[in-house]
Amino acid sequence: MKQTFKKPSYYLLSQAMDRDEKAIEKILAFYDPYISKCCLRPLYDEYGNVYIVVDMELKGLIREALIKMILGFDIALEIEEEAVTAEHDLFNPLFPALPLLLHESNTLSPQFFDN
Repeated sequence: MKQTFKKPSYYLLSQAMDRDEKAIEKILAFYDPYISKCCLRPLYDEYGNVYIVVDMELKGLIREALIKMILGFDIALEIEEEAVTAEHDLFNPLFPALPLLLHESNTLSPQFFDN
């Protein structure tokens, strides 16, 4: 059985990108368990006993970085129409640079061969 995970909705992410404080807090609350798990550190007391605690300083730094990433995120909606032919296959692993070498007319560009 395939396991599915919950994700923040596109609507919530777009609100957070528009600097809505409540949306940002919801995203931080959504990722809080994962951030806390990543920030676990061993703590030793004076008797040598080990306790696993959340490093709050590191957690604050990760939350700050997440907020900066949310506010700096931009979705570019540029759509390029390009005909994909057998010679101009973007998914061909043998010729990854071929789309850069071809003109619109599917001929090799002379500028790549001038020295």
